[in-house]
Amino acid sequence: STNLEQLDLHEKEKKKIKERLSKYASFVKLQETIKSAHETGDIDLILNNTKYSTSKKVDLIAYNIFTLDYQRVKSYVKDTAFPIFKEEFIKDKSTLTSSLRRLFLAYDILENSKN
Repeated sequence: STNLEQLDLHEKEKKKIKERLSKYASFVKLQETIKSAHETGDIDLILNNTKYSTSKKVDLIAYNIFTLDYQRVKSYVKDTAFPIFKEEFIKDKSTLTSSLRRLFLAYDILENSKN
């Protein structure tokens, strides 16, 4: 996707996201890969829940991306998720980086569905 190329991500990460895009071309298939993320709600309720790990919050946002406020999701992805991803990629935190990749894929599907 053009949006993916504009992101300040390592080529290895762009490649992984592109592979997932081709594997999970539909949002439904992507949702099926997200475990225990079926709660719905407002994005602020998700983000402010102190019982949820960061991975759980990211999975909830990815799972519910089409029902959450678009501008809040866009802001979260660009201003919070990408910086977290860059930090965690260096630390090699696989659970969180996997959740973030799913979020980026869901966001890409959301963006492309608007076009």
